[in-house]
Amino acid sequence: MCIFAFGGNLCSAQSNAPPPSIEWGRNERGVRLSITMTNRVVISRSSTVLTALITNSSTNNIVLFWSSPETDFYLSLTNNAGKSYLLTPHFIEGSTGRETIYPAGRKAEAVPVTFGSEIQPGDYTLKASRDFGLGGGIFRLESNPVKVQIEKGVTN
Repeated sequence: MCIFAFGGNLCSAQSNAPPPSIEWGRNERGVRLSITMTNRVVISRSSTVLTALITNSSTNNIVLFWSSPETDFYLSLTNNAGKSYLLTPHFIEGSTGRETIYPAGRKAEAVPVTFGSEIQPGDYTLKASRDFGLGGGIFRLESNPVKVQIEKGVTN
């Protein structure tokens, strides 16, 4: 009887709700990039982590060249007036590794991001891009836009 009650509790803890929908950037040769953040209100001079998901819906293997999440993704923040900030440094020397994403494969990455003190409070759109290789060519993924509100940080 205890097993039945325990099993019943497990079943009632499960959710029948559909998984949250994923917003994707544009399709580039069957490959897409999505970014999400758990908190869309951030303080200037603070850091957070966004989740980047790459999916390969093509019939080909793709290659991701990597060095670190901080430099593999180009993160840009743009306000309503068109002022943009690049939030990630560019890695100049070349990649330190490569990873193959097979057809129907996915890769999720945690990407650290810092919102510098030069960013004025207000409403912004955050976008990410990342390069991948396919058939000897290099192509750029563009993510979905994410609305972010920057609030003034405390000054010392």
